[in-house]
Amino acid sequence: MQLSELRSELADLLHRSDLSDSQLNGFINRGCQTVGRIIRAIEAEASDTWTSASPALPADFARMRYVTRPSGSGFFELKPMSALEAAKWSDASNSDSIGYLVTGTSMAVYPADASTHTIYYFKNPSTLSADGDTNYLTVSFATISLYAAAVEGALWERDAQAQQAFQAHLSGLVELVNNEADRQRAGSGLVAASHYQAETYLPRGM
Repeated sequence: MQLSELRSELADLLHRSDLSDSQLNGFINRGCQTVGRIIRAIEAEASDTWTSASPALPADFARMRYVTRPSGSGFFELKPMSALEAAKWSDASNSDSIGYLVTGTSMAVYPADASTHTIYYFKNPSTLSADGDTNYLTVSFATISLYAAAVEGALWERDAQAQQAFQAHLSGLVELVNNEADRQRAGSGLVAASHYQAETYLPRGM
């Protein structure tokens, strides 16, 4: 669904024909970014490869899935480290990396290792501005995009009852998508269940 189409449906859902395109676009983009932090859809998966011990995270990075490096004929999966754990390995040298630490918009592997690493992550939906713009949420999960934007609209209107109703519907839709995506991964052997943690959708203001 394109931005202009989503905007029209959102105005109808909120029963507000007086809202400007700018206001509706704001609700839509904020809703997409919120959902981007919790959805585990296959369409949200991305990866990036680097040869640096402390690379910048991809611009569209939302949440980490896992990090690997080549090992023999296969791959070794690095473990997430706390700052305390990383400090213990910061002075180690001539050793392959065993873990990683994400800090702000960058990450580092420990021990420091500039060999090839691959980060697998969930990406943020791209921001929509032109009428014909789309992102992976509006294309594959248009209803989720709509109700996420409606939550934002209800927050702006200070309509707690509508917010709760939109929130309940949205949470159910996201749960269905996440469960189906996890089922597909388990069935294909793509990743272990341990790569995913339970998350709760908590819209702003609740």
